[in-house]
Amino acid sequence: MVKADWNSAIKQKPVCFLLCALPLVVLVEHWAMFWPVMLMVLFIGLPHGLLDPWIALKSVSLKKTSTWLFLLGYLVLSIVVYLGWVISPLFSFVLFLLVSAYHFGADWGEQPTRSRFQCIGLGGIIIALPVIFHPAETMRLFLLLTGYDFSDVMWLFVVWCVVGTTFLLYRPNKANLVEGLLLVIISAVASPFIYFACYFCLLHSYRHYAEYLPRIISRQDFSIRFVSLLLIMTYLFFIGLFLSLESIGPVEDKSLQTLFWGLASLTVPHMFVIALSKGKKS
Repeated sequence: MVKADWNSAIKQKPVCFLLCALPLVVLVEHWAMFWPVMLMVLFIGLPHGLLDPWIALKSVSLKKTSTWLFLLGYLVLSIVVYLGWVISPLFSFVLFLLVSAYHFGADWGEQPTRSRFQCIGLGGIIIALPVIFHPAETMRLFLLLTGYDFSDVMWLFVVWCVVGTTFLLYRPNKANLVEGLLLVIISAVASPFIYFACYFCLLHSYRHYAEYLPRIISRQDFSIRFVSLLLIMTYLFFIGLFLSLESIGPVEDKSLQTLFWGLASLTVPHMFVIALSKGKKS
């Protein structure tokens, strides 16, 4: 009984990961952490979307038409999102922020009374914190991704954070408040990219693994080979995206463009899968 309660607590409250990350982001110089953190995102955070076929389908097999249709639809939607980013980077970036905010805000929005608008507000806390604590670095990242200067609209992120904080405090949850406080501390002491990696890998992706992985690996249709194939295809997509981008500045800048453009392309279909899954449960 105690073991079950402990497992449940770990699934719901992965605060320990942030506590472990805190001394690292404080003691290690930012420049030395870029590539290790990039690898952490690629090998811990990014693969959490590989579970999507088993979340969306009752039976997964390369012999089934439904599996191929799912993969084709996923690929087409990812390509559409990427092309949208190429054609209209500003619009696509704003849409990406809103979609990500809703997706991240759902981590704090399990209560049935929380609306989509409230989830977007809660997710805005996560997105706005680096803008508030490191405006110059964050604006440079936004400029790198879109070609537009967001300095004149920084106040919108502050408002977004205030609205999200209001939602968080309106129906307080101790675990969420502790997580929020730790994220504030990490965002204050770490660079925006390191802060993002801490949240994306140690909170968001961990929650996803904890919620879905135990059920999925116990299914008869689960295949390590299929997961490995999907992972290889995902990395090939990112490599192709990296090679297709023009090298203007440092390789770190090109890597950040590749990472966030790639994540944007995969986040939209991933979010649809999760939303449909949770909709079926409710």
